[in-house]
Amino acid sequence: MKPDKPAGHGEMRRHNLLLVLSNIGGHWPISKPELAEMTGLSWGAVASTTEELLKRGLVQAAKTPLEGLGRNPALFRLRKDARYSLGIDLGFSDVRGVLIDLEGSTVDSLVENSPLGSASPEETIKHCCAMARKIVRKSKLPNGKLLGIGIGIPGSADHEKGICLGLPNLPRWTNVPVAKLVASQLPLPVMLDRRGNCVAYAERHYGAALRLDHAICVSMGEELTAGFILNGVVYRGLGNSAGEIGQMAMTSEPHVARLVERVSIEWLTSAWKQITGQATATLDEIHELAMAGNAKAEELFEELGSILGVALGNLVSLLSPQRIVLGGRLANSRPLFEKAMRESLAKVVGRAAQFDVQTSQLGEMDVAKGAAALLMDRAFSTGEGLLTNVRAVTE
Repeated sequence: MKPDKPAGHGEMRRHNLLLVLSNIGGHWPISKPELAEMTGLSWGAVASTTEELLKRGLVQAAKTPLEGLGRNPALFRLRKDARYSLGIDLGFSDVRGVLIDLEGSTVDSLVENSPLGSASPEETIKHCCAMARKIVRKSKLPNGKLLGIGIGIPGSADHEKGICLGLPNLPRWTNVPVAKLVASQLPLPVMLDRRGNCVAYAERHYGAALRLDHAICVSMGEELTAGFILNGVVYRGLGNSAGEIGQMAMTSEPHVARLVERVSIEWLTSAWKQITGQATATLDEIHELAMAGNAKAEELFEELGSILGVALGNLVSLLSPQRIVLGGRLANSRPLFEKAMRESLAKVVGRAAQFDVQTSQLGEMDVAKGAAALLMDRAFSTGEGLLTNVRAVTE
């Protein structure tokens, strides 16, 4: 959440406000001397800037653990109720919505069945807007404090224009102006992105990649995708398509086999039905059987982990991250594929690589939270909604 550099002298004050605010948000509680060191601003500039942020109601004094034991420096933190952001994860099975405050804490959330596969894009957008209104009413959010709405989709997106370029097996979703449709019903700023990038935003600001400059955030839920954090920012690539790791080719013989064909919930359940002859199977059922010592279920998770390790090793060799974060429902089964993943990962990656692998702690709201973070990130970078007025939410 680094602010844009000032274009001229007239922008310097705005730049300083955002620079100090971003550092308070990323390192609270923090003192004026620490802010001066981190920002490179003079003591006087930090003092006047923090004073203005206090008057604007964006920051507040933080309690010091040594309060009452002598003179202590004034500490600052964000005023969490100063602004809010709403994120929606538009999935194939569920639609998840979450409202977060300025510090990224969850204020309220909602999960509903998704109309994505059956309804038209217009009907689906209407459903999302109704969900947003429900969350706002339920949380009793004051008017003039909602930065906007972020939406994560399981397909390709034109992030700058807010257009869904396409969703798998749903031709009606080709070139759908999602942001425009939402804004026509809710007159608020709207941002759109692919799910993998949303996960990266969530982990970068609120999760296991916090304060890291280089990380790979993998989402193993309804789809297999990822978001790349490079040099402290989410890397999008040409056409905002970087991170579609499910399309990585793992072999070309006898045909091109994609990673998603061997590392996904769909592959796991299909393989189990083929092995056992069962008509139906769920990830939870196979997980429980493997945990209870069922050899066939254990072998499936081991096979999945072995292939996943090779793919992660290739990504490490290419991008040299500090950390890999595994999220999504399939990541909850990590103890079952951990050993196989580690073994194949070690075979691919050289000893010089220094990174660790962590499981996301954000749960199944990771995409929604990352979608909400899109607005937060823009606000801290440009001041939109922080240093400018915020529209009221209309019923």
